[in-house]
Amino acid sequence: AGVLGFDSLSVYADTTVSPGDFVGGGLRPFSVCYTDPEIAAWLDLGAGARFRLDPAKTWKNNQTGATCNGAAGNWGFVCYDKDVSSCGTQGLRNLIRNGYDGEVDLGTDAPGDSDCQEDAAVGCDAKTGSEGNALDGGPNPGPLSAIVCRDPVLAIDCAHQFPILGVSGYTSSTGSADLVAEIFIGVVLRDFGFSGNTGAWFEFELVNLFDQGTSTTATGGFLERTSPVICGVDHQPGSVDYCEQ
Repeated sequence: AGVLGFDSLSVYADTTVSPGDFVGGGLRPFSVCYTDPEIAAWLDLGAGARFRLDPAKTWKNNQTGATCNGAAGNWGFVCYDKDVSSCGTQGLRNLIRNGYDGEVDLGTDAPGDSDCQEDAAVGCDAKTGSEGNALDGGPNPGPLSAIVCRDPVLAIDCAHQFPILGVSGYTSSTGSADLVAEIFIGVVLRDFGFSGNTGAWFEFELVNLFDQGTSTTATGGFLERTSPVICGVDHQPGSVDYCEQ
């Protein structure tokens, strides 16, 4: 090449990489309108920021400025693919203690490709009502008491880290609602309490965010991603199928 006047050469190739899946923690039955100004401001603060979910601002209650399709309130309990009629107090206790036993797929950055049931593009079922102090009932310790982390200074020192669901859409019906999943919000439950029998409040500390990928059924461990996967490489026949396999 030097004889022809070339002293350098740039070689170009494209590689497509899929981010690793979200792993660890186990989705718990809390959902927040992540486009709501209060929720968005919390998420913008980054890891370590704390936010309290107020029982007066659940999906069934009025709140000025909510942006999830005009939802009343900015958070609520989510049952995922379980029928709301079977997701009462006991159902929520199970989800809090053990995590959701199914998968939620956030899809890609493209809108409208997330779902709460494998191979079925459907929204997440949600409860519009509040829950009182019975939510921490059952075998001792109660489900909330079992996962709360009040003492360690750093969230990374807390044994229980888990994701909750950030949603962008809300369609209400009597006693229930459909939610559009958008992000997994990794949190630590720092504190909780009750307003009599009418509702509960929860204080979460933000750990991290995941906007793509599929949740797992794992209930323990820290929140992280698996290693990225190379899906497509120039000039390598069949490589585009790696992620599909």
